[in-house]
Amino acid sequence: MNRSLLVRMLVLFVILETVVLLACCWFAAWRQQTYLADEYTDLASNYRAALETSEVLSKALFAEILNKQPVISLMSRAVDADEAQRDTLRNELARQVQPTYRTLMQYNMNQLHFHLPDVSSFLRMHRPAVFGDSLVAIRPAVVLANQRRDYVSGFEIGRHEAGFRFIFPLFDRQRFIGTVETSISYSRFQEQLNRRFPGDYSLLVKRSVVDARLIDKAKLGLLVSPFSPQLMEARRSEANQPQHTPPVQFTILANRLASYVGPLLEHNQPIYQASFIQGQGYAVYLMPIANVSGQTESYLLKVVQDRNLDTFRMTTALMVVVATLLVLLLCSYLFLWAQRNHKLQEANRLFHAAIDALPYPFQIIDTASHRIVVANRATDVSGSSAEGLACYAATHGADRPCDDPAHPCPLVMAQTERRPVVVEHIHRNEAGDDRIVEVHGYPILEADGNVRRCIEYAIDVTERKEMQEQLVLLAETDALTGAWNRRKFYDLLDVEMTRSARYNRPLVLLMMDLDHFKQINDTLGHDVGDSVLQELVKMLKMQLRTSDVLARSGGEEFLVLAPETTLESGRLLAEKLVQASRSHRYPRADTVRLSIGVAAYQPNDSLDDLLKRADQALYRAKNNGRDRWEG
Repeated sequence: MNRSLLVRMLVLFVILETVVLLACCWFAAWRQQTYLADEYTDLASNYRAALETSEVLSKALFAEILNKQPVISLMSRAVDADEAQRDTLRNELARQVQPTYRTLMQYNMNQLHFHLPDVSSFLRMHRPAVFGDSLVAIRPAVVLANQRRDYVSGFEIGRHEAGFRFIFPLFDRQRFIGTVETSISYSRFQEQLNRRFPGDYSLLVKRSVVDARLIDKAKLGLLVSPFSPQLMEARRSEANQPQHTPPVQFTILANRLASYVGPLLEHNQPIYQASFIQGQGYAVYLMPIANVSGQTESYLLKVVQDRNLDTFRMTTALMVVVATLLVLLLCSYLFLWAQRNHKLQEANRLFHAAIDALPYPFQIIDTASHRIVVANRATDVSGSSAEGLACYAATHGADRPCDDPAHPCPLVMAQTERRPVVVEHIHRNEAGDDRIVEVHGYPILEADGNVRRCIEYAIDVTERKEMQEQLVLLAETDALTGAWNRRKFYDLLDVEMTRSARYNRPLVLLMMDLDHFKQINDTLGHDVGDSVLQELVKMLKMQLRTSDVLARSGGEEFLVLAPETTLESGRLLAEKLVQASRSHRYPRADTVRLSIGVAAYQPNDSLDDLLKRADQALYRAKNNGRDRWEG
């Protein structure tokens, strides 16, 4: 196993796994925050829906009861009355609106409050004994309604508690005579939210507002919120403990999110976060509540155990497991692929090393274009790789593929015949010399059975051919004289006899022997005898035709085959050779004499028959005195 590759794959796995984990965490966080943002939007919608109910009820009561002549008349008279008269008018007004106030109470509304144009309290139905006090410093909503002389609604924190105010202007014809307010306290509003949209709700008020508005007695019921020291909230008693979130979990959630809540409160930003306690998911929402002037003075807190968060967490864990498995599979695949690729590269390197080690050109050629796909160094042209060149241009500088019978294209032959082929070409090397090249072509069969590439390599066989010719020459000629040997002569004789028999052509055989050759060897030495034999062959070749065949059958015996020669012409040839030998001067020896037997081919002769007659004629020449011919 390649350790370096394994280490690289492990590093890649760690990197990919880190990226996957970060991506999964980011996606999980994005999905969770998107879900929480949607839930926050629902909370805001639920808040507005619950508030709308009280507002609609207030507007209906104002239109049908409060904004009627009996109430208008009493409030109009109270504007200009003295204190004694106002007491009488106040009692009368309280009597008239008592049924309306009861109706409001039935619908969780807890206040019905009349104000004079100077922003002083005229009648509090929830505290009839308290009246005449100025509301300028503690009731901005009432001040705003009186200033605008128009309807004003919104959340406001009074001296005793916080609530949602609905303040209507009162007019006696065109005369402004004050305002009337209906409201619902936050505690009752929270009860409505709990009934319609279950969850644990709390009101968190800015500490600066508590210090400026609430009376000391009301402050005693508040404590610093664990979510932020900037916020105050009502003390939790058995009656107002969260319905779904145990106190311990509530405190843990507050402590966890405290560092996150603080910076967002400075910008009055909505807050929605999630946290897990003992494997359970809790969602925390803080919704800014603006007063009638649009300023944020408090926050609506909702804490709820949300099983969707648990599902998200499980989904994220499953996603991480699946992603990890995919990364593992990917890295395993890449490792196997890289290992296989490494083996292929190594095999390719060994293949190129192997073909580069070949002393002759080796190529893999595309059969359609004749372009070289793979080439070894021996195929290089002028020091450059031959890959991409046409094979005929790279190997022998031609401008088109081989197509003549003397130089058939091995590529075409291998592709056509679908088998290995060998042809011989004459290639000219860089020095301009013609070389005999043996070109081998091997077809590469594709999976579909077609041949689209072929292997071709060329071996220079010039020296081998020359050596073969020399070996053939050595095997067929006499080593001393250079004449054909007896074996070669018999082959040629058999061919000529067959031709003479088929075409009825004359043929003559001469069998010669040197007279007294043993005496030359014995007196002058074998080296002189050898030189005599060599000189004799030279002399005979000068006398014979090119079509005649001269051979040494052994010792001092020679054979001459004369095709297209009659017996009479053969006798003349024998006489010519005898005379030539007599007159020829041999180095280091006297005149050499020849005895010759002449025999003509006859129909139905075998080789032995012809040789036997020539031998008999030679025998007669020797018996009749030598230095002559017979036949």
